[in-house]
Amino acid sequence: MMSMHRQEPHVFISYLREDREDIDRICDALKRKDIQVWIDREKILPGERWQIAIRRAIEEGAYFLACFSDAYAKRETSYMNVELAIAVEQLALRPTDRAWFIPIVLKGGRVPDRPIGGGETLRDVQWVDLAEDWEEGLRRILTVLRPEAAHRKGAVEPEYAVILMTDIVGSSRISQGLDQDGFHRTIVDISLSLMESAAEHGGRQVASSGDGMVATFDSGTMALRCALAINRFVGSYKVNEEPLKIRIGLAEGKTFDTDKGFEQDAHHVAARICSAAGPGEIFCTESLGRLAASQNWEYRDRGWVSLKGFAEPTHIYEIIS
Repeated sequence: MMSMHRQEPHVFISYLREDREDIDRICDALKRKDIQVWIDREKILPGERWQIAIRRAIEEGAYFLACFSDAYAKRETSYMNVELAIAVEQLALRPTDRAWFIPIVLKGGRVPDRPIGGGETLRDVQWVDLAEDWEEGLRRILTVLRPEAAHRKGAVEPEYAVILMTDIVGSSRISQGLDQDGFHRTIVDISLSLMESAAEHGGRQVASSGDGMVATFDSGTMALRCALAINRFVGSYKVNEEPLKIRIGLAEGKTFDTDKGFEQDAHHVAARICSAAGPGEIFCTESLGRLAASQNWEYRDRGWVSLKGFAEPTHIYEIIS
């Protein structure tokens, strides 16, 4: 009996390993819109003929996303070029009035002048520049992949996101050991560093207090990486020869972007999870814990925890490294 390999409609992503962080962000953003993503490291099974699997996935894909970065420009050879060759073959077979091949420009990247037939090259296909404006670029991609999932600019509607919340442990004790100006400088330095870390990992700070921050991310992977980076930074910071400690909580779910800031369930869950964490600990929801496990990060299952204001216990994971 002939085996059937055909899958649900999916988006094939062609990329280089060096760009894994950006690719993770793209994948997470698409998955949150219930878009099936085909990426080699997740879809090719042990023992499978990987070249055959890649060709089949490209040919059966609803869309082909090619991610061009500085790393691609510097590479003389890569298997991505083989994927591009297969995609160009498919492009010639598909209707010209329907988008299928979407070039994506990452930092330092450029769409190559690769011929696609008819006197045209890949540079004649409209690309999306994520390096220039990540959020707007993703919105433009979504208008093609799933128009109903594209977030309209300025619209006030529920949006799926990961919320990261931090709280510096013992900030009142720190204030007692410093003069007012010294305490203020310390808090400002830490706050700026937290904000910069969120931005570096694709997040957006939506609230800040004297001893904490709230940030939102499209990518669970990037939110977890940001949490680890913040924990390392604060742990290396000393006041009066004592290392600072921070607690961090993360939760995913629907949020609501309003003039008053971020509101809704994910925000409240992240706040309660943050309160449950101890000094130097990163606590998160089960789904984010499983995401960390899938990437072979060190984690600990902390079991079911009763959180203030919630009728049912919440399954908590601790991210260690």
